[in-house]
Amino acid sequence: MSGDDAGARSDQYQIRIRGIKKAFAEHQVLKGVDLDVERGKINTIIGGSGQGKSVLLKHIIGLLRPTSGTIVIAGHDIARQRVAQLARQAGLVFQEPDEQLFRSSVRAEVDFGASSPAAVREALAATGLAGREADHPYDLGYSRRKLLTIAAVLAMETPIVLLDEPTLGQDAAGRALIIGILRRLQATGRTGIVAGHDRALMAATLDRTVTLAAGRLI
Repeated sequence: MSGDDAGARSDQYQIRIRGIKKAFAEHQVLKGVDLDVERGKINTIIGGSGQGKSVLLKHIIGLLRPTSGTIVIAGHDIARQRVAQLARQAGLVFQEPDEQLFRSSVRAEVDFGASSPAAVREALAATGLAGREADHPYDLGYSRRKLLTIAAVLAMETPIVLLDEPTLGQDAAGRALIIGILRRLQATGRTGIVAGHDRALMAATLDRTVTLAAGRLI
């Protein structure tokens, strides 16, 4: 294989996870997870509650560090990178929006970390929150708070987007917005991982599905 061919093959994968294990005290949550995510593809991880999906996503942005194993993003081992550095590469939408929201208005929440005013406008429009910029986040219902956290991550315009249970608490209109968001991510070549239970959504929009059970991908 030529050097150019090797580089092209290496560049195919935006995220490479190898042998990730994570224990909290005596509880082993991740038991040796291997996952490759191709550049520009959106993968989904399905599995029941407590199987480690959220824990795995938090490792990718450095909020958690593995007991053992490696995570490589865009060719770089993230072990020595700070959370602030990783935030330029990947944005995470938490499962529970109230763990993520901290500003005093919808606009301020989406502005924080946004790449540009245009990105803020596009994110608000994509999530159906245009016109609600002056509202306090906690004056919104649960489903709209979830959409607000999605808008905040979209506005960062990171090359990788991670979404934890994005359709949780959404009605049909909210699900339709999220399907549109996922399709736009695909169309613009961004890389993503979606964790959740919504098999219909995933079958309709995503490129590849894996299952996490008992701390392992199967």
